Amino acid sequence: MYMSPNFSLFDDNLSKLTQHQFFLFFNFNHNNSYPSPMEQLKIPDKLLLLRKIYSIYEQYTNSLDLACKKGCAHCCTRNVVITSLEGILIYNHFKANADDHSINKIRKFSHLPRFHTQLTTNDFAEMCMKGEETPDEQGNQVTGRCPLLKNETCTIYDVRPFECRSLISNVNCRDEGCAEQDPFSISVNTVFKQFIEHVDSSGISGNLTDILVHLDIEMGKGDDLKGGPVADNLIQNKALQILLVQPEHQEKMQPIIDSIQQIRI
Repeated sequence: MYMSPNFSLFDDNLSKLTQHQFFLFFNFNHNNSYPSPMEQLKIPDKLLLLRKIYSIYEQYTNSLDLACKKGCAHCCTRNVVITSLEGILIYNHFKANADDHSINKIRKFSHLPRFHTQLTTNDFAEMCMKGEETPDEQGNQVTGRCPLLKNETCTIYDVRPFECRSLISNVNCRDEGCAEQDPFSISVNTVFKQFIEHVDSSGISGNLTDILVHLDIEMGKGDDLKGGPVADNLIQNKALQILLVQPEHQEKMQPIIDSIQQIRI
């Protein structure tokens, strides 16, 4: 099937948002005769999409009055969850800069306790849609500094994963003891996480350390992660079926969702 280089991130027949209880539902009417757009994309194209999604999110955060600034690393822990696509972006950054030190440091500290998620964001959304009970992951939290920090500064800032980008706060976390986000920003973060997972729906998610160690092994074999076994503590991503957006945020969220849907490569 020929695919235009200017094709849409999502199917053109994607419906407009409609309210259903507390969620926004998309109508994904994929033609079963063809793979979905994400399945047709090669890794370099997916990385380009990822960067464009990051750029749209940056436009949003630039409009906010945030306390976050360089050298503020209170939220930079070992608990960050990323997709394999985000891991590839970081891993490519290491290789492009001949940075073996960072991956070796991650391996060195890989024995330390860290958060392991049981669900991806789209897993969670699907369970909410079905009215199923979701597991409580709050008890699975541990603390500890991110191995990629140096002098309280992120060494991969330009390619940092979305979970790091979305750890924004209206107050100084160190002074207040925790971050403070307005409810709409929390909804925005969830939507972006769902789209990023959708782009990498054939990939996996897990703790940053686990993903990067896994990639270091797999990339060394020339494996692009397709069709291989999912390692311990790594979970399969899912395509987007619904968006978790509260009714009071729907109208304000629509332009953001439109801007993501209008991405072209």
